[in-house]
Amino acid sequence: MSGILKDRAVILKTWEYGETSLIVSALTRSGGRANFRAKGAKRAKSPMHGRFRTGNVGDIVYYDKPGGALKLIKEFSAGPPFDSMEAGFERLCIFQAGLELAGRASAGDEQEGAVFDLVEAFIAGLTAGDDPWAVFFVLETTLLAASGLMPEIELCDRCKKELAGCGFSVNPTSGAVECDGCTSGEGTLSPESCALLARMASAGFTGLRGLKVTAQARREIGTLLHRMLTHHMDGYRLPGSLGVLKGAG
Repeated sequence: MSGILKDRAVILKTWEYGETSLIVSALTRSGGRANFRAKGAKRAKSPMHGRFRTGNVGDIVYYDKPGGALKLIKEFSAGPPFDSMEAGFERLCIFQAGLELAGRASAGDEQEGAVFDLVEAFIAGLTAGDDPWAVFFVLETTLLAASGLMPEIELCDRCKKELAGCGFSVNPTSGAVECDGCTSGEGTLSPESCALLARMASAGFTGLRGLKVTAQARREIGTLLHRMLTHHMDGYRLPGSLGVLKGAG
């Protein structure tokens, strides 16, 4: 017997299902990533027509089907959509990459609510006009921190020197942090990149106003976080939209 449930959801992806319906992959606050059927959503006169755009966030009411059957959406009340036309190509690619990353981070455990809240904050940061790379890096660092994988970057692990104002490196496998005097030099971040990473890791989305990520810092921080996620997140791979963005650069 199915029951009616209500939750918050962000739309990750959709597929056509028959002539009039959609399969909707969504990240929900209570249950993590799940697939739903939106019956008749392709019909122009349907109250759900046009509501399942990627990144739309809102309240979802659905029938929870037993035995692994597709959950059936009864209602979805989405807020204002992410304006892809206004955003521009770079911001749109980062928007898609963030949703892809969050979908992979969803593991069906007690952290689901935190992941969902993080995605809402990520979308809000992009909509507010903050530097899109800073918003994306905060998403990555917060996901690592939630899993206990984001290293402390105040002191060198070898000589205990304070790292403020100097460059350092992070071993992506062990998480060990070494100042520019102790490290072998491979993968060392510039002082500018180190300061930006420390700011983003501590302030989160609320501390991004006016922050700009230079091309050098983007490469250095992006490479470090990519390596850490590759080592520590099951099934992680570079989001496809970032590959598209790199190819267009």
